[in-house]
Amino acid sequence: MSREPAALRIMEELHFSPILHADMALGEGAGAVALFPLLDMALCVYRGTHTFDALGIGAYTRQEGTK
Repeated sequence: MSREPAALRIMEELHFSPILHADMALGEGAGAVALFPLLDMALCVYRGTHTFDALGIGAYTRQEGTK
């Protein structure tokens, strides 16, 4: 989402919701270019097999004496 004054009005008129809010004022293309690597990273995390066992994280054990 651009911080340019007209950006909010345009998004409202088109009934769009911005994916990225970065307070950018570099032009329309800068936000799009910044978004693609973020989408790639999110897809890698989504497709990955991240389990506690795979990451070597042990099961939760209650710690006595702490509240």
